[in-house]
Amino acid sequence: MEVFLQALVNGILLGGFYSLMGMGQNIIFGVMNIVNFCHGEMLMVGMYITYVLYTYFGVDPYVALPIVAVLMFGLGALIQSTLITPSLKTKSFTNLLFLTVGLGLLLTNGALVIFGSTYYKIITPYSQTYIPLGPVTIALPRLVSFLILIVVAIALFAFLKYSTTGKQIRAVSQNPIGAEVVGINVKKIYILTYGLGVALAGIAGSLLTQFYTIYPTAGASFGFRALIVVVVGGLGSIPGAFFAGIFLGLLEQMSALFISPSYSDMIVFVTFIIILVVRQVMILRSDKMDTRKAVKTYHRNLAIVLAIIVAIFAAIPLVVDKPYIINIFVLTFYMSTLSMAWNILGGITGQNSLGLAAYMGLGAYVCCLVVTKTGMNPGWPLCWICSLWALWPVSSSSPA
Repeated sequence: MEVFLQALVNGILLGGFYSLMGMGQNIIFGVMNIVNFCHGEMLMVGMYITYVLYTYFGVDPYVALPIVAVLMFGLGALIQSTLITPSLKTKSFTNLLFLTVGLGLLLTNGALVIFGSTYYKIITPYSQTYIPLGPVTIALPRLVSFLILIVVAIALFAFLKYSTTGKQIRAVSQNPIGAEVVGINVKKIYILTYGLGVALAGIAGSLLTQFYTIYPTAGASFGFRALIVVVVGGLGSIPGAFFAGIFLGLLEQMSALFISPSYSDMIVFVTFIIILVVRQVMILRSDKMDTRKAVKTYHRNLAIVLAIIVAIFAAIPLVVDKPYIINIFVLTFYMSTLSMAWNILGGITGQNSLGLAAYMGLGAYVCCLVVTKTGMNPGWPLCWICSLWALWPVSSSSPA
């Protein structure tokens, strides 16, 4: 029972960080209707700013929170005004997707260049302080951080609900054209909103430095979880994001307790996929949309493209005997295959799939199993056909 209560408390405390990340992502999506795929990297930047302030200037991480929030708000406002605003004029989700993904890669590699791949950690005089609460023991930094997260969440809700600027933000989220007609500066609201979302990510990162290792890719897992929180809690809902974050933290801790810590991530993402599938089915039923024709067309075009690629790959070793030329062809068709898969999917269904790399990994595993079990040369087309045949049921069940 004590172990269960400890896992329960740890899940709630961890869920608070997911909630704050989700609220930042949610406010950006709710107002600007874009998904910020570099949100996790913003958390990482906040962690490094806190580390620099503590290491070189002696500023306590909790005292540094306002400084981190202001700096991150400025960074978000700069990115919004110089990069995202011009992209919004194109009204292309794909442009914004690649822009935010590219920003994430830029921030990650920038941190790698400046700080290297060394893992850093902030150790304060109270880092190892624990508070016993009956059968449960709570680390003081985690408890203080969670209380701060609660205060930030309440302040954000009150700001959006009662302040004049908050009402303007909600008006823009509901009807940007109508808000502009009544005199609201929509461009200014967009800058304010993105800066606010980035500031929330920076605050979460600053609070994490007390008990989480700092490294360039630290924000990746939190960025994905922020997306899960947004979907589960409801797009544009701040209270929904808060409770969804708590739910996600509890799900991780309970799955680690009752099943295995190594399966906690898998259980989280499986739950996420189930929720997406259920929502998709409900939407299709409510709108009475028949997507069978689109899915059938997608499968037919995909089969044609894959057949052509397999034929070309099979012919290359027969006409070329220089290894470096073969490597060039392999890399070229490798990237072309991924590009065509993305293009076919987007062109037929109008969806941007971020899971194509998973299909590539499954194909690689099947190919390795075929080679290991049968001794077949991986260069033989039959090995590729086995991989494609094994992947077909997976792609058939999830065309996007």
